[in-house]
Amino acid sequence: MLRPSEMFIKLPCRRISQTYAVKTSRTKLVAAPTSRQYNICRSFSNTSASDDRFMYKQPPSRLGICHPSLTSYLSATGNNITNDAKEVESSTLIILTNINERRLLLGKKLRGFGTGKYNGFGGRLEREETPAHCAKRELMEEANLSIDLDEFVKGSVGKLSFTFQDREHIEMLVHLFHINVQFRNATHNTCKGTIIDPDAIRACDEMIPEWFDW
Repeated sequence: MLRPSEMFIKLPCRRISQTYAVKTSRTKLVAAPTSRQYNICRSFSNTSASDDRFMYKQPPSRLGICHPSLTSYLSATGNNITNDAKEVESSTLIILTNINERRLLLGKKLRGFGTGKYNGFGGRLEREETPAHCAKRELMEEANLSIDLDEFVKGSVGKLSFTFQDREHIEMLVHLFHINVQFRNATHNTCKGTIIDPDAIRACDEMIPEWFDW
């Protein structure tokens, strides 16, 4: 079981020598009207990753146990958490990178759970929506990036299953996606990725996207 205050993990990302946290649970889904969107792309930092770029990682005492299977997880947490759950809340979490540029795109939460902290993109699945369709829609709504559905199908990397301490009757199921992109007109693309125009990225009333070096 996780307390809300424990749902944030340190990232080895740097922007103006600061570190930020990224939330691993769901965000409230809100679609922002296009007329309210604005350009938030900032100039990239020229800082390079140092040898101690993982200095802000969580200590082993905070990492918990890695379970090799869902059966192992259920055994450790108690079968009653899942079997007796009245509801399963499914959501998505998208990690978007540019490996060629060694950059990671996160969004600063403007409201709701985790306000003021940095998070990956994603949100709750709508009725009869697949995780891949949800991830595609959420990335468009929160960052104005349109990426082919096939990229999300190929980019599915796993699932997170957990409960909050004050909501043990609800199981949280988070579908994880990793999408790598490359910038249009870039001259040193060595790793393949979906081609995007970085100037197309926009904020919404819930999140402000921002690139980080690693």
